[in-house]
Amino acid sequence: MATAISLLTTNRWQGWAGITMIAVALASLLPGPPARLRPVPAVPAFFTDGTMQRVIPAGSTVMVAPMATIANSDAEYWQSSTGMWFRQLGGYMLNNRGDGHPSLAPRQDALVNLFAGDATHIGTEPVSGSLLIRARRELDDSGATFFLMGPSSKTAVVQRQIAVQLLGRSPDFADAGVSVWRLPRHCTSVTAGVGRLCPP
Repeated sequence: MATAISLLTTNRWQGWAGITMIAVALASLLPGPPARLRPVPAVPAFFTDGTMQRVIPAGSTVMVAPMATIANSDAEYWQSSTGMWFRQLGGYMLNNRGDGHPSLAPRQDALVNLFAGDATHIGTEPVSGSLLIRARRELDDSGATFFLMGPSSKTAVVQRQIAVQLLGRSPDFADAGVSVWRLPRHCTSVTAGVGRLCPP
């Protein structure tokens, strides 16, 4: 700014250059076009009508699908609507990936690959036996005692099929677009890159 003002006082050509620099600097402070926001989806009744409290004990660790990621944080919205009744895997937050590098992605890579937000294409690799084994290990090591499948406008059918494939059975509870599986708690190994997540 000071350079532009001094140019204004030196000569006419430099004065116009100075005015242009000031105009560009001021224009950069103007707000840009509004961000495209998607409407906030309605919270499924399961989370607000007391059903969740009857099905899932307070403080339980829950794997919620679609998984909360930077692309879709609906699961975090559902969690907050319950008064933080449960803990969940995933989420949009800064975390340590276990290798000393920060990341905004959840630490459970295989589960993210299978149940990432409400994307048209889920994951970056096809569902395979090895991906399911890795996802089961992440689920075991996470300490999750429930798997909850919430509504997902674009991928509900696909994600439900993957959940049944991953867990090997139909849900223990299903109502109004929400399915819940009870999970055994293993915590038998330390998964590379994930580490032991179960409490001691």
